[in-house]
Amino acid sequence: MHLPLPFVALLSLLPLAQTLPSSSPFIGVDAILKRYGIASRSPEAYASQLPALRHNYPQPPNSSRLVLQPEYRARTPFDWASIALALHQEYIELDGFNYAIARFTPAEWEAWDINQNYVHLIRFFAQQEEGHSTAFANMLGPRAPLPCE
Repeated sequence: MHLPLPFVALLSLLPLAQTLPSSSPFIGVDAILKRYGIASRSPEAYASQLPALRHNYPQPPNSSRLVLQPEYRARTPFDWASIALALHQEYIELDGFNYAIARFTPAEWEAWDINQNYVHLIRFFAQQEEGHSTAFANMLGPRAPLPCE
């Protein structure tokens, strides 16, 4: 009998899943850490290692690498792909709001107990999405993906 690879991968996790306490909100993170010899520590244990929590700074620490004029653009292919993904998400949201405004009549909105204030709010959301998509498109430059027709 030949089992599919994803199923075999799930079966290999079964012994680990059996060791997890069912009542843990973190699904047994502590059990996993102890199994591999890593002690889990509370956030309070790390607090003494953070200099910002030990010193009282009169102003934020200054950095010699402080960028006074930030550049909002993609520097790597990963940056470009991530921003393009966010741009596509904004296009989807924009299309959803615009479709709702164009598709339904004021009488249909009223029939569903959605008054004109809510319709105006949906229009406002669409305008907001236009701004978001414009910002992401500007970050990507002239090769930015365009919305569907």
